[in-house]
Amino acid sequence: MPVEVGVRMNVAPVRTEGQRAALAIVTLMGLEYANEVKRLMKTSRPTGRVYRRGRKTHVASAPGQPPAPDTGDLVKSIRTQTRVDEDLVVVEAGSALKKARWLEFGAARVTATGATWILFPRPAWGPAMQTIRANSRGIAVEALRRSGLVTQEIVRGW
Repeated sequence: MPVEVGVRMNVAPVRTEGQRAALAIVTLMGLEYANEVKRLMKTSRPTGRVYRRGRKTHVASAPGQPPAPDTGDLVKSIRTQTRVDEDLVVVEAGSALKKARWLEFGAARVTATGATWILFPRPAWGPAMQTIRANSRGIAVEALRRSGLVTQEIVRGW
């Protein structure tokens, strides 16, 4: 379930200061996005169904809440990858697990007996993107500061 965040630009090998800046900004945006998704899941205050699996008791998230980690495999599966694609610097953040999509958007199945099974959405990726958009200016400034492309004096002026 990769979500792409990118900046379009003219790219030769990333050599110019502007290109290095775009690469730094997009890379940090992707990392912050993935970290925000993980944070939402880890700090979820679930109010859904309570069930036992062996000796462990788990409280599931209710519809509309970020997924509550049970085994932790979803949180651990979240990855980012930055690439330069022709004139675009792209960072992908996502999980290869099918349940990432099911939890974010919901799912419905009809069983062999004809019963309908519905999983209502438990979004984390969409709310995380809203947070990143709201903080994008600060993230961009931090990426430039970390990359050494701007001085502290210039950062204070932004």
